[in-house]
Amino acid sequence: IRELKKNPADIVHTQDVYVAQILTEARQEGIIKSKAILAHGTDEKPNAIGRIKYIQHLTPFYKEKAERFLGNNGQKHFFIPNFVDTRKFLRFSDKDRMELRYKNNIAEGYFVIGTVGAIKSSHKRVDTVIRECSLFAKRWGEIYLLIAGAETDETDAIKVLADQLLKGKYKLMLNKKFEEMPSFYNMLDIYVHPAAEEFFGIAIIEAMACGVPVVVNNTPVLRWITGSGGWSTDVTKEGFLDKILSEVRMRLKETGVNARKYVEENFSWQVVYPMFMKMYEEVVGRV
Repeated sequence: IRELKKNPADIVHTQDVYVAQILTEARQEGIIKSKAILAHGTDEKPNAIGRIKYIQHLTPFYKEKAERFLGNNGQKHFFIPNFVDTRKFLRFSDKDRMELRYKNNIAEGYFVIGTVGAIKSSHKRVDTVIRECSLFAKRWGEIYLLIAGAETDETDAIKVLADQLLKGKYKLMLNKKFEEMPSFYNMLDIYVHPAAEEFFGIAIIEAMACGVPVVVNNTPVLRWITGSGGWSTDVTKEGFLDKILSEVRMRLKETGVNARKYVEENFSWQVVYPMFMKMYEEVVGRV
């Protein structure tokens, strides 16, 4: 607040609910002139954001939910999704994809499944993907699982489970740098996102931008994010991966093309940037 008093800004756009609340109150009390916008991507209940005047929601569903719960209390709600740099996240040539697999000791002919998230069982449910790949392998043969994510206190247990069920046909890629992720996705035949629910799920659109079809849970938010770039199913039911792939395996390439197109049309910077500019202009009163 001291910095904003010395160097006023028209807008402070933050993901931190507490910061947005403090700045909103400081403006109401005449301490600062800056207007705070909350980019709401965490799991607070709607009444926790009830005092923040300007709120950006990542999906239309959460925007509508907040508006219904909070009513007409003078707040302004905006829908602007997460975005992906489609110049960096893109499908590599088949030759480059095969070379990446070779460098990572993935034998030719393997069906490669990937997932991204903190290496633990809660929320991201990495253990579920391991079990599903084990079931899938019994029917379909040679599979390989790639897992990228941050190390946690559950990572050692996840490794033990993977060793037991996948017999070495997996790789944990811990704490990968952001710029390495396009190469990760380009090793995959399919991306599996086993979380039961998400506020958004940026890894889903990163994979899709790389031309990789995705499997997500069957919820309105995840269905909307995936669009024509993959399939939704009940990821809490044992055997969901085997079931879905037995139905769609012959359509992976076609769906991967659709995935890239859907991201370009809905989540590229070229599409999202004008949405940000329109919101900022409205907040500062220029429209």
